[in-house]
Amino acid sequence: MPKTLRIAQHELRILLARRSFILLTVGVPLIAAALLFGARLLTGGEKNTVGGIFPSPLPDQPIGFVDQAGIIRTVPSTLPPAFLRPFETQEEAASALERGEVGGYYIISPDFLESGRLVFVNPEFNPFSGAVVSWAMEYLIVANLVGDEKLAARIQRPLIAEQVSLAPQGGRDTSSPLAFIVPYATVFLFFFTLTMSSSYLLQSVSREKESRIIEVLLSSVTPRQMLMGKVMGLGVAGLLQMALWLVSGLW
Repeated sequence: MPKTLRIAQHELRILLARRSFILLTVGVPLIAAALLFGARLLTGGEKNTVGGIFPSPLPDQPIGFVDQAGIIRTVPSTLPPAFLRPFETQEEAASALERGEVGGYYIISPDFLESGRLVFVNPEFNPFSGAVVSWAMEYLIVANLVGDEKLAARIQRPLIAEQVSLAPQGGRDTSSPLAFIVPYATVFLFFFTLTMSSSYLLQSVSREKESRIIEVLLSSVTPRQMLMGKVMGLGVAGLLQMALWLVSGLW
């Protein structure tokens, strides 16, 4: 047993001094913190939704539209002023887009009531760029078709469901996204730690085999003692690594 502990201590000391292990242990929390900080910066300056109608903040640059169907008579007061800019022709909208006056424009087809066809023209290829504005256009069209802004808002979001559970409440808040994310993240960290520890064990054995050190070791210890010592040392290093990640996540 003393020989096994001595091997474990040696493996632990060697691994803790490796630059790759230190960079991985410290780098993962730093990268996660940088991603969270960047996400907060990106979402911190966003505007609130307009009257609770739209699921995402509206862009700052105006959006134009060309009503070829003749269904838009007024712009609802719940929309920001000058956010949706009407154009008489498609050429006028295209010229405004070239001058940078609008971020894009919609074309309401003449047979919109039959086909529901709505074309969004923007200067960049981004399949998600028109997702938010489409809600504003949908609200604009529905409000003009039904003639009532409140009814249009209710059609836009017909219901707000509230779930009431009769089961006894447990100690975990199942409505929080963390209740779904944390178990998977814990399993991933545990699996990642085991994989890294196994790779370190393989590297250690391969290095000692190539340098003929393993022949000297096997003359002093049994193969079982050597492997047990390596597994213990690398296992402790993996547990320390995972503990540091968990503590940094809680912090």
